[in-house]
Amino acid sequence: MKVPITMLVLLMAAASAFAQHYEISSMQTGQQYACINNAWIRGAPCVEVSLRVTEDIGANQPMIKAYFFGKDREPVLECTRPTSVSFGDGQSKSVPDVFKPGKKNTVYFGIPANIQRGKAKWKYCVVVFGDKDSVTAAVYPKDDIQQFKFKEKDQLGKKPASK
Repeated sequence: MKVPITMLVLLMAAASAFAQHYEISSMQTGQQYACINNAWIRGAPCVEVSLRVTEDIGANQPMIKAYFFGKDREPVLECTRPTSVSFGDGQSKSVPDVFKPGKKNTVYFGIPANIQRGKAKWKYCVVVFGDKDSVTAAVYPKDDIQQFKFKEKDQLGKKPASK
């Protein structure tokens, strides 16, 4: 099917006008040297999240939260910020100081022992990334985001505020 160039340009412009400032590119589980419940743990289980911004957000720190859910999709834990991790250089970090447009940033959410087994065992993790005007969210393992209840859900897909 041939699409006229002008139509293609208009479609691309419309798509970029509604693009999110915030993106979650991947989520996976792993292990890190992490501070969970005020204790440093080697090989702590974590959800590793790759994030990026598509526009300059200046020195503003975006919201990065995680909600853990059990197999019945009921909440078992809310993390209001990523976990501090260390890579052996003597310094710990939970969030990048600055988010530069297009640059991938990795954050971690440590999984405390109390949600690793038993009735409160986690099965899903929803990560929310954004600001007061616009957020994006993703589920690990992949699932329908609409099946989960979290505070920022009504902000999903909203057009970011103009700068």
